[in-house]
Amino acid sequence: MKDKLMDQARQLGIDSKVNFLGNRNDVVQILQMADVLVIPSLQENQPFAVIEAQMMGVPVIASNAGGLPEMVEHQATGLIVEKANSHQLSRALDHIIRHPAERDRMGQQAWKMSREKWGLASLIENASAFYQSAMNTNIKT
Repeated sequence: MKDKLMDQARQLGIDSKVNFLGNRNDVVQILQMADVLVIPSLQENQPFAVIEAQMMGVPVIASNAGGLPEMVEHQATGLIVEKANSHQLSRALDHIIRHPAERDRMGQQAWKMSREKWGLASLIENASAFYQSAMNTNIKT
């Protein structure tokens, strides 16, 4: 859809403000420059983009699709909007851009939460608990 979206950006007169980055190997550097990650999915589970943004202290504006509300705490680590509601998404983005202190606070909270929820210690603990549970399960054949 890249060509279609680029054409749409030209038609809207925003092509000079929109970058289509494609596949990248410098995600850390890009996130260091970001003020916010916007993920307005209609259907989603647990996207790495949200985890990566939070690990870099970037607040997230996400739709209430799938597992996103479990990843982003509304008004703490970012903002949750109703999926397919472009007006609500626009208001949330406008709010986070116009309130840098609040945006920074959310980013700091996202960073703290990410260490607890997505950090290596948590990953090892959760994987260990899963495997322990699997080993203790009786499978009927």
